[in-house]
Amino acid sequence: MEWRILLLARRGRDAAVIQQLLSRAGHQSLICESCDTLAREGRRGAAIAVVTEESLLDTDTGELDAWLREQPSWSDFPFVLLATKRAGRRPRDALRMLEQLGNVVVLERPVHGETLVSAVKSALRGRSRQYEARHRLEALQLAEERLINLNGSLEARIAERTEELSSANHQLVQEITERERAQAALVQSQKMEAVGQLTGGIAHDFNNLLTVIFGNLDLIQRRTQDETTGRLADYARQAADRAARLTHQLL
Repeated sequence: MEWRILLLARRGRDAAVIQQLLSRAGHQSLICESCDTLAREGRRGAAIAVVTEESLLDTDTGELDAWLREQPSWSDFPFVLLATKRAGRRPRDALRMLEQLGNVVVLERPVHGETLVSAVKSALRGRSRQYEARHRLEALQLAEERLINLNGSLEARIAERTEELSSANHQLVQEITERERAQAALVQSQKMEAVGQLTGGIAHDFNNLLTVIFGNLDLIQRRTQDETTGRLADYARQAADRAARLTHQLL
């Protein structure tokens, strides 16, 4: 479909003769009855078009112009125009028509068959380069889409990994905090244990001293006959009792 040649030659047997000539050269062609048909078939797919000048003059070319404007960026559809030989300058309408066609090769009639076939082959080579450009453009677009998808996937994976690392970091911070609290509690417990051991040792030593004091106070109270001395011994024993109670609280 993309390599067929569209023919527009509305006078006499021109279209049939051109089609027969191209067929002998190995090219598939389709005869179009009007500019609208040419535009419609061009949208379906074609390589080039061979048209006669009179087929484009004094007719509505709006649909053809619209199709040419709609071409994608890679396309510049080639025309081979069989023009009527003129003695002077071409009419303004003919010049405007050439400008609208854009990529056009003009052959003045009468034209030799080999010349026409050569012009067609040259136009086909140009169209082939356009198809190659389209292929490269499509490959670039496909690569761009793949890159966009890859970037999206990579961003999603990075976000997922970042969330995992953030969660792991949060858990690690919590574990470190709990460990620090446990270590602080252990240190405090060890301090309290050391203080308790020290206090217990002091209390035992103090009890030993109090035992001696109580013993001596008992001797004083039993042996003294002096009332003042006995009263002082009582005061001393009361103080020793309070000291004994304090020592007991430390144990």
